[in-house]
Amino acid sequence: MAVLAATLTADVPLAEHDLTEAQETPPDSDASIAQSINSIDLSQVNSGKALNLVGMMIRDLYYNDRHMSPEARACFAGFGELDLPQIVAAYKPRPLAGVWATPPFLHNGSVPTIYALLSPWEERPKKFFVGRLEYDAKYLGYVTEPAKGTSGGFWFDTKLSGNHNTGHQFRDSVDPKKPETQLGIIGPGLTPQDRMDLIEYLKVLQDDAPEATQRQPINCFALLR
Repeated sequence: MAVLAATLTADVPLAEHDLTEAQETPPDSDASIAQSINSIDLSQVNSGKALNLVGMMIRDLYYNDRHMSPEARACFAGFGELDLPQIVAAYKPRPLAGVWATPPFLHNGSVPTIYALLSPWEERPKKFFVGRLEYDAKYLGYVTEPAKGTSGGFWFDTKLSGNHNTGHQFRDSVDPKKPETQLGIIGPGLTPQDRMDLIEYLKVLQDDAPEATQRQPINCFALLR
């Protein structure tokens, strides 16, 4: 718990602390746990760190109630590799394998195909039909025109509030008179052929599977005997 208290105040990931000392010192008592908690300014603790705190409290109380040795505690705790939520200041991208099967795109579904997603804002459809399940294998999305003689579905208008399709753009230049061209540029402009090449690549992309390991986990239960 002392390590946790230091982490919460120093804003350092728990896994980065040297937990060797925890294996050499006596198990935390209820009094020492309470002392560690009282040393924390809870008004400065966000929800992620608070969840870590609760998890560590439950874990330490479980160890104390069963009079587990420091060696057993370290083993069951993963020797510092915690499975509790960690706060990482980084963007976490989703896998791209099968992304072709997840139209429409952006958080509000305002971009109907991957081709349109790879295009600058002014080239994206400003209005398209939603309601057909036929897949557009060329541009990777659903067909965006209503079928003749059918009813149902609706037109998605990106000019309406909440439906905007700006941002997440690939472009080389901006228009000072059009703020939309300046929003969310994430990469250089792509030619139509560049976009089609990326589409063909995404059709067959398979994310690398994790390498198999022959590592045998430590038998922590043997330390309880």
